[in-house]
Amino acid sequence: MKKVVLVHGLFMPGVIMQFLYRKLKRQGFAVTMFSYHTLDFEQGVTKLNREVSQGGEVYFVGHSLGGLLIRRYFEKYQPHFDDTCIVTIGTPHNGSRVARIVCDKTGTLILKKSSQILSQGLASHLSNVAIGCIVGLKNIGLGNFFRNGKGDGMVLVDEAILESAKDICYVNYNHTAMIYSKQVVQQIIRFIDTRQFIH
Repeated sequence: MKKVVLVHGLFMPGVIMQFLYRKLKRQGFAVTMFSYHTLDFEQGVTKLNREVSQGGEVYFVGHSLGGLLIRRYFEKYQPHFDDTCIVTIGTPHNGSRVARIVCDKTGTLILKKSSQILSQGLASHLSNVAIGCIVGLKNIGLGNFFRNGKGDGMVLVDEAILESAKDICYVNYNHTAMIYSKQVVQQIIRFIDTRQFIH
């Protein structure tokens, strides 16, 4: 059976991915909601490696910081699966302007051990793993307080696009609403099946 591992974003519990969990499970996937302490990024990477069994068909879906955590897991541990891919949803691959502003004002007080990854993103390129980026375009959210520009209200469009991505799709949802969207569920399934999104 195909397995999907869901990885949540900053300041959120694993159950925030419940909608995606239910919808994917109804489509026949075995789904796991991975939970981690979002203010200790590398500890989360280690925990993911400990909890995910290698082998078989395993696919990863990460919202926001969760997408960076998945990429870092592949970079650090180079796990082997019979088939795999990564779908990121509103992930600041290239670093977050909002995070940089927060860190400039408060240091690591708020974002703690996840400050660097959120501010700078992850530059590494995974040549052997297909990555699909789902990017939100409804600019409603905390980012507007920082005059953040075009994006999902938290992550800018340019921040959410990974240059080496296999495919990119745009949806008219804000940062949090994307993980409650049937359209996003359809896009996840299509990318798992074909390594391309619906265009």
